[in-house]
Amino acid sequence: MTPLWTPSPARAAGTHLTAFARAAAAAAGRPLDDYWALHAWSVAEPDAFWQTCLRESGLPYRGAAGAPAHDDAPMPDTRWFAGVTVNYAEALLAGRGAAEDAPAIIATNEAAEDRVISRAGLRLARFPDALPPAPPLPHGDINQRIAV
Repeated sequence: MTPLWTPSPARAAGTHLTAFARAAAAAAGRPLDDYWALHAWSVAEPDAFWQTCLRESGLPYRGAAGAPAHDDAPMPDTRWFAGVTVNYAEALLAGRGAAEDAPAIIATNEAAEDRVISRAGLRLARFPDALPPAPPLPHGDINQRIAV
């Protein structure tokens, strides 16, 4: 079968898959020169493969990443990286590869007016200052209730 499109060597060299393949080759301790070599390594050494996936993902996880799958349960019941947590909001705001001035939130009101907050602006925003005044809460003020 002939591929419909093949990237130039320069374009292929700049992809996330190529960067991952280099990291996987380092983890494997041997060259993984093409997709099929990478695939064969992932099947032969799944724990090493998934550890490399987690490490190279750039996800802001917390906890010790033990064995990727802790049981022999079939998908979708397999437990992945027990003991590891990921804050999805933090991961989305991290924006691996996104420009600092890229929109993070685009809010549109009823008058069709847009308010755009950049990724950098969102990280710098003081959320309590952006909210309307609220009556005092019985267990503290709103500043104690906002978490990112």
